[in-house]
Amino acid sequence: MRIHARHYLIAAIGLLPVAALAAGSGTCTYKDKKNTFTDAIVFQKPDPFEKGKKETTIALSTEKIDVAKFKASDDADMALLSMDGGKIQLTLGDGGVTMLYAYFPPGSNISNSGGPYGDLKLSRNDASGMAGTFTLKGKEADDVSCDVKFDAPLIAHK
Repeated sequence: MRIHARHYLIAAIGLLPVAALAAGSGTCTYKDKKNTFTDAIVFQKPDPFEKGKKETTIALSTEKIDVAKFKASDDADMALLSMDGGKIQLTLGDGGVTMLYAYFPPGSNISNSGGPYGDLKLSRNDASGMAGTFTLKGKEADDVSCDVKFDAPLIAHK
């Protein structure tokens, strides 16, 4: 039995929509550090302030996100923190991004809450995930600035 190269090409093309679902791209900068993102997910967790409500977070990473490890973790935020590479987590609330956490390796952690922060534009927000863009222009040269795109699946967390 002969397998032609075109069969591999057809199979690879068939996987493109699946691969695109977990895509994140763009950059965030902080001082002299830059994160270039390659992967993204969306997840929900209980809102720490309002019982019975969930908050939604978009997470982008410079490394492939280990979805199995994320799903198995007891704490969604800690699961992401334990993974390699730079990252940004955008927690959504009334008015857009209300909390921003960024890690720029090695050792720079930035956390801001209270927002809204930046400009979030969603082109898709449904039961399967979210797609859109987020831009943030720092007021000072040393502030976090971002220009990212994402088309991320909603990943269930226990």
